[in-house]
Amino acid sequence: MELLKYTLEDELFEKYNLTVSEAVPNRKVYLLLTDQGEKYFKKINYPIKELYFIYNSLTYISEKFDRVLSFYKTKEGEIYTNYKGSNYVILNKVEGREGSFLNPVDILYMTAALRELHGASIGLKTDIVERNKTGALIESLKDKLSKMELFYKIGSITNTDFSELFIKNYKKYEEEAKKSISLLESSNYLKLCRDEKYISLNHHDLAHHNIIINEDKAYFIDFDYSIIDLRVHDICNFINKTNRNFNYDFEKCNSILNEYNKENALSPEEIKVLYGMLLFPIDVYNLTCNYFTKNKLWQEEDFLSKLRDKTEKNEFREIFLNEFEKIC
Repeated sequence: MELLKYTLEDELFEKYNLTVSEAVPNRKVYLLLTDQGEKYFKKINYPIKELYFIYNSLTYISEKFDRVLSFYKTKEGEIYTNYKGSNYVILNKVEGREGSFLNPVDILYMTAALRELHGASIGLKTDIVERNKTGALIESLKDKLSKMELFYKIGSITNTDFSELFIKNYKKYEEEAKKSISLLESSNYLKLCRDEKYISLNHHDLAHHNIIINEDKAYFIDFDYSIIDLRVHDICNFINKTNRNFNYDFEKCNSILNEYNKENALSPEEIKVLYGMLLFPIDVYNLTCNYFTKNKLWQEEDFLSKLRDKTEKNEFREIFLNEFEKIC
């Protein structure tokens, strides 16, 4: 449905000095077949100042790490164009295949690339509040816990299988959330946030289709959600992504940490903060938030299936967290 709102007209592409022979739908963008090679055509739904944050961030890190998407500029050298009231960008396609979280070798390629991305972005700064999340984690988790408590109350007066399953397991999730917040409050989290060597550009949307593998290297695309924050934020998200595919196998997580630590290793303080972040039941929070706020228009059975899968893995998650705590 979102792609129906795009404008695909020759007049727009002429601003880029492109001749487009075909526009192929690809997830939420179009793949353009042009006389200048394959490009991605994307509508921008956030403020232009944030688009420039992404462009400037990628320009900054590309001096040391260039395996990221790049912009195809207009004839006037602009990174975007406004056409009929909407803003669009054209991006050069990164060649390769989508990474797989089921492939241990791919995961190591991704981890190494993530380490390089973080290292290349040390010193990057922004005054755009929406893109700088350094120091905001504890309050953010407290807000999420408050929302979970609200979802619990709403679920208590609704009569759905999803609500019943959520309520049945709620106390466990609440305990994990509270323990996460308490641990972070007693950690050196805020101290880390005052030292730029722990702060980097976070991709913040490390889905497998946003990581492209070419031979033995990983490339990153789609920085729409990128932020500046502690590097362990990205690492936490990445571990959570891989955990879903390996039933919270701690050894898989440990292999990620070992690969990442080959250069500029995580400090003991970072490991403790990472543990606190992993404790928070973010997957359950996101699912219940999407369910009760109708952010995702999935079928009831889809929501229920996803929640069942998460509850069935509670035991594996608990074992994983116990193992992780031992390395803190």
